[in-house]
Amino acid sequence: MGYFNFDEGVEPLARKMYVDPEKLPLLIVTNTGLNAVYACSGYNVGSVALMEKLLCLSK
Repeated sequence: MGYFNFDEGVEPLARKMYVDPEKLPLLIVTNTGLNAVYACSGYNVGSVALMEKLLCLSK
């Protein structure tokens, strides 16, 4: 298992997912192969509930 440098890794990850890297928190849903399937950034009402639903659907 590798380590993730938060300070250096968030911006490129956010840009690859087409979300604003300046707006935290950054939420990314991945499938079992660790392929990103959905992302959002910033404080948005309902984003955590949406992520939970997406995680349940991806299982």
